[in-house]
Amino acid sequence: ILAGKLVRGFTVTEFTAPQQVGTKWPLIKFSFDDKYAARAHEEHLHAYEVPSFQLLEKKALKVDGLVDFSWSPVDHSLVYWTAGTDDIPTRLALISIPSRLVTRTKNLFNVNSCQVHWQSRGQYLCVQVE
Repeated sequence: ILAGKLVRGFTVTEFTAPQQVGTKWPLIKFSFDDKYAARAHEEHLHAYEVPSFQLLEKKALKVDGLVDFSWSPVDHSLVYWTAGTDDIPTRLALISIPSRLVTRTKNLFNVNSCQVHWQSRGQYLCVQVE
């Protein structure tokens, strides 16, 4: 924004997704230090290096049923959650960026909606489940 230079563009169809995926604003979320950015598109989590906006490892992370994600306020990790079905539980996962290593997961059952809230120093994560 400061330079006024287009670094990467996205087509309108990349942001037109099914109702449950990618409809929450902002569509692109930045890490605490703006070193990385991420967005959800269909059933993929796209993580980019900033300022080049090159896709990490040149591929998106496939996440079945991806609904939303949130960056940690203090480090390069994010949490995402997936929609569950009658046979598959809702899944909450904590992932490190840029390694894309899943450090923790939690399965939740009978979930209608989920909201994630980070403590300001990133030591705690609150998950509000309905």
